[in-house]
Parts: sequence; C-alpha cells; structure tokens
Amino acid sequence: MKVLVIGSGAREHAIAHALMRGSSVSEVTVAPGNPGMELDGIRITQISPSNHAALIDFVKNNGYDWVFVGPEVPLIEGIVDDFAQAGIKAFGPSKAAAQIAGSKDSAKQLMERYSIPTARYQTFSDLERSTTYVREHVAPSVFMADALAAGVDESPSVHHNFKRVKRCFPIHGNVHALAGGQAVCLAHHRICTSTH
Repeated sequence: MKVLVIGSGAREHAIAHALMRGSSVSEVTVAPGNPGMELDGIRITQISPSNHAALIDFVKNNGYDWVFVGPEVPLIEGIVDDFAQAGIKAFGPSKAAAQIAGSKDSAKQLMERYSIPTARYQTFSDLERSTTYVREHVAPSVFMADALAAGVDESPSVHHNFKRVKRCFPIHGNVHALAGGQAVCLAHHRICTSTH
C-alpha cells in the first residue's frame, strides 16, 4: 500500500516513520515534508497542504491508496471532504468536524450541548465587555481568540495586563475560567501569558 502523509512537522514525521515500518506499506511520501524527514529515508514532495487539487492529482497520478492528514488548517479547509469527493481514502475529520479545532466558540458550544466537562466561559466581541466580565466574575481567566492558535507563544507579563488582551479584539473571543493562576490571550498566532 502507498500512503501520502500531509504536513511538515514532527507529528507527520513520526507518523510517516511509523507507517514505513508497517508490513503492508510499500511507500510513504510526505507533502510538503521537511529536510529532516529525508534524512530518515522518507520521501517528500513540495505540494502545499492548501492546494487540494494538486494533492488529489498527485495521489491519483502516482497510485497512492490512502492519505493521512496531520495539520489542522487543511482539515478546517475541508481537505478530507475533497479527497472523499474524488474517491480517495483519507484519514482525518470532515470539514464540519474539524471546526472543533478551528473555533474555540464552536468547541465550547459543543461541550456545553453534550455536557462535556469544561471551564466556565463567556464569548465577547469587544474588549470593554470582556475585561469588565473578568474583573467582576472570573479570576484567573483565559482570553482566547476564536481562531486556530497554531502553537506559537510568548510570555511577556507577570500580572493581569488588559493592554495585552487588546490583541484579542476586535476579533471574536472567549473568556474561560482557569485553575492554577494563569491567564492567556490567544490572538491570531500569538499567545500572551500572565500569572498571579
């Protein structure tokens, strides 16, 4: 069986490496991969995870049997749905299911709807209402932009600093209760932390 793994990070490297050891797998390629993967004998091809049409063509033209999608962004963009529509087997959630990773608000609503334990939260679309809520109800708190964080972080503050929270707005955001005395602001691809 020939397998295409989509992604370029450590997760996809480990998955490709494990798949290569499978007795039923004859070939593993990663798109776009990274140079470290090649050092482990993993094939890579320079196709962007966001270029669904090119990936579908690559799979069909090269006789791949199965696709594993690692990164959240192509999943949120509906790549698994596109593969299914093209008659290609792919492992990963549908676009609708992937929204749990792409929208904090959707995830919180899902947890609330099905009584899945989670921290208390409120959703705001302006800074003043969110900071008033935190001052009056919840401390410590987590501020999260309603978007994918992509794992990038920074730690610039030691106390609640609402100036840093401004980075979360005017985009849609959530405020979560947090045990342990730490507050976090997710804004686009930044996380600003503060501890009490």
